[in-house]
Amino acid sequence: MFRGYLSRRGWEYTGTDRWDVRGSNDQEAFGYYIDYDADATDLSFAASGAYELFIAQQVIEAVVDYPAALDEASRVLEPGGRALLQVVWEPNRVQSLRRPRDRHGSVWSFGQDWIEGLQLRFAQVERVTLAEDDYRGELFVCRRGDRFS
Repeated sequence: MFRGYLSRRGWEYTGTDRWDVRGSNDQEAFGYYIDYDADATDLSFAASGAYELFIAQQVIEAVVDYPAALDEASRVLEPGGRALLQVVWEPNRVQSLRRPRDRHGSVWSFGQDWIEGLQLRFAQVERVTLAEDDYRGELFVCRRGDRFS
């Protein structure tokens, strides 16, 4: 979704997804806009501090071990780099709730502890409200500190 937009603006783009999830539905994506078959909890293809920007749009809630995915996002960011994380969350819920996988692949309904988890891994966390047409949601803009968490 972002490759063309970012590359036209001079950014280098690396796309990652899991073949066992995406491949059966969208085989052409691999090699076209998905560069690595990898899980968000293991981005070992990427060096620590290799990226200025990490984008996960409605992905983290589908990762069973989402804290490990957040650790990896923080690890691959350069100092001062940003993670843009869009998740479905319920700000009135105190604790995140693990649930059976839904039709979108989500296994988490995030609550207030989601923000606490972000604050453990990132130096700054900003909530940005998104609204376009009928869509309403929130984006979490997370900045990595000077050292790895």
